[in-house]
Formats: sequence, structure tokens, C-alpha cells
Amino acid sequence: MNISGSQMPLRVKIVASLEHQIILGCDFLRQNRVVIDYSSGIISIQDDLVRFSLLSNSRKQNCVTTTSSTCIPAYTEALVEVICPRRYNNKCVLLEPIPTFQFRLFAIARSLSYCDGGRSICKVFNYSPKTLVLRKGIQIASAVNSNVISSMTPFRADNELSGDSVEVKQSSETLESFASDNGFKINPELTSLQRLELLQLLFQYKDVFARSLAEIKQYDGYELSLDLLSTRPVYKRQYRLRPEEAVEAQTQIDEMAKCGIIEPSDSVCYNSPLFTVDKKTGSRRLVIDLRAINAVIAPKLIQLPKINELIDEVMSLPCEYLSLADLRPGFFQVRVHKDSRHLLSFTAPDGFRWQFVVTPLGLANSPKAFAIGTAQWLLPMFYCLRFQKKLKVPFFYMDNVLVIGTSWSDQLRNLERILMFFEQIS
Repeated sequence: MNISGSQMPLRVKIVASLEHQIILGCDFLRQNRVVIDYSSGIISIQDDLVRFSLLSNSRKQNCVTTTSSTCIPAYTEALVEVICPRRYNNKCVLLEPIPTFQFRLFAIARSLSYCDGGRSICKVFNYSPKTLVLRKGIQIASAVNSNVISSMTPFRADNELSGDSVEVKQSSETLESFASDNGFKINPELTSLQRLELLQLLFQYKDVFARSLAEIKQYDGYELSLDLLSTRPVYKRQYRLRPEEAVEAQTQIDEMAKCGIIEPSDSVCYNSPLFTVDKKTGSRRLVIDLRAINAVIAPKLIQLPKINELIDEVMSLPCEYLSLADLRPGFFQVRVHKDSRHLLSFTAPDGFRWQFVVTPLGLANSPKAFAIGTAQWLLPMFYCLRFQKKLKVPFFYMDNVLVIGTSWSDQLRNLERILMFFEQIS
């Protein structure tokens, strides 16, 4: 394959080609000053003499690109002119974010737009504290035919949810069964109509909720690495368990292994004992005693917001409704680096040895890992809602999210904004 430029010819040797993916040798990359920019999805050769996309051809054909270089100030939303593929000319298209780029440097709003003369408008949000520069020709979104939309409702700024205009798509029996399966705790003081409206909204975003460990997803952008203060082995013998405790512990361990929370371990230098404790619900919780390993790993501390200050801020606002969501379970959404997993080994009652794939409860560095991991995908929502929209929602405290509203309709709208965000990133 030959690539020719205005200054000198370049010869690219294809080492391997699998499903439209080209692998280039390291000697070629060094000699031709190749720069791979993952944030923009562009590969440049010989100081931008040749530029091409990281995306496959089929995907590239659906991308829209910026018509000119654009600067977007910090915490600002802007309408950016883009060039659409020719086949969408004079048509209404659905512009969607490219999953690879979404929430890396900016966020793209999903929107319907008319392609006039090969050009359209895309809404871009810069949620970072620095000015965002979008260069000409950057692929920022993908275009889809509008016929994929089954139905849509015109939006009006004065839209209010009222009892006369609510359209219930599911029966009350279906909604109540859905609430029971997910364990929602709904204030009994709500009217029957308010309860129906709330359950209808939650059911609309039912894919956001995890009902079991198997449905919990992990964030792919960060992994926890553990640094040791001492290389001495930390191997603690297993505590003696009552027969009923051993059965319950083994049951929970088997479930975690099935869901990919833990994996088999061959570590012979590290082991933490386990036991069970009673929960308020009457069931028992499995606890891995990680105090010994906590003493030999370098701490990564985090300063949590003061709970009293959060309460004072909430109480100072004119809110009538509050909703609390809990990320289930929060620590299991962040992975542990494969080189550190052997430090988190433990022995099951049946003698089989396991180690954690995700950050466990009781590990000193789990709160910091959770804060770093979730901040990278929660910050866009935080800035979008609290800076751009000037709303005092939501409030975060570790894996808890508090949503408030000045009225019932305002509360439903704020809840829907949050659910829409989690649906987009899930």
C-alpha cells in the first residue's frame, strides 16, 4: 500500500490486516513521526502530511465532521456546524454520540437535525474547566436515518406533568411487580397517581437498574493498582465458622464467582480470612477481613464532603421532594488491575482459593478507586446539571445520589434527567 504526499512518498508495510484493522510496525511509526490521537480518533504521519481516521470504513461513512475549527469555553454548550454524508442530504437525521469519544473530552447531545446542503448542526457540551478546541474535520457524531425512531413527542418549555395528561403505558399490576422485583422503597404518603407516575418513569428506564450482581457493569476507563509498603507475605488463617455460616458464605462466594466478581487464585503468599455478619433485613453479609493487607499497602486517601454541610445545603433550598438512589454495589463497578489481584486472595469454606476482580468492601483504597473511576463518567452530568442548567441537583456522597425538586413535576423532570444520563453511559 502506497501513500503519497506533496513532499515525499511513504511506503506503509501492512504487517497484518484483520477485519479492516491495520497493524503497523514500530520502526515505521518512529521513522515517520506517527502520532495517534485517541481523543480525536486521528492518525497523523510526517507532521500532519497524511491524516486518516482510526474508525473503520463502514463506521466512518456515517460520521459527521466539523466544518471549521471551533473554540468552546469551559462549562459551555455550543451549536457546531457539521458536514453530513451525502446520502443524508435534504433529509432529517438522528445525530448520536460516537461511543468511543463520548465523555472523553466533550459530550454530544442526541438530537434530530435537518441536513441542508450537506450540512447540519450538532450540540456539543464542554464539561471541562478548560477551553475545548475542535479542529476542522474532526468526527464528533454519527448520523442515522430518522426512520429508526418509532415515535416522538414535541417538546414545549411549559410542559407540565399533570394528572389529566398522564398516559400510562403499563398496567398498575406490571408496575407494582416491577417495583417489587427491584426493591424500590416508595413513600406511602404519595398519592396513588403520584406513585403511578413515578413507577411509569422508572419503568421507562428499567435497563438502568441492576437487580442482581450479574447485572452490575464495570467502568472500563480505570483500574485500581495496589502499591506495597512491605514485601513480606500476609497470610492469615481462616477463622472457624459455624456450619450455617459456612453454608451461607459458600453460597455467596459461588454467586460472586458466577457473576465475575472474583476469580480463581494461585497466590500462596497472601490470604485474608472471612466471616459473616447479620444485616437489618435478617440475612447475613459475607465479610472479607482485609485489615492485614490494608496495613502493607500504600494508602490512597480521599476527602469526602462533610455530611453536615451537604445536609445544610439541601435544607437551605426550597425543595418539597427528595429521592435517594444507591449505586449497587458501588465498589464492584471498579476493576482491580490484574497485577494486584493476588493481594486480595481468600479461601472459601470448601478450601478453594479466590481473588477479587473488582474493588472489595473493606479495602482501604476502595473509596479512592471508586471516586476516581466514577468521577470520570459522573462529572459530565454534574457539570451539565449544576453549571449549565443552574440546578442544585444532584448531590453526591460516594455511591449515593440525592435528587430534589421544588414541585412534583419538577422532581419527575430532575429524576428523568439523571436516568437518561445513566442510560446513555450504561
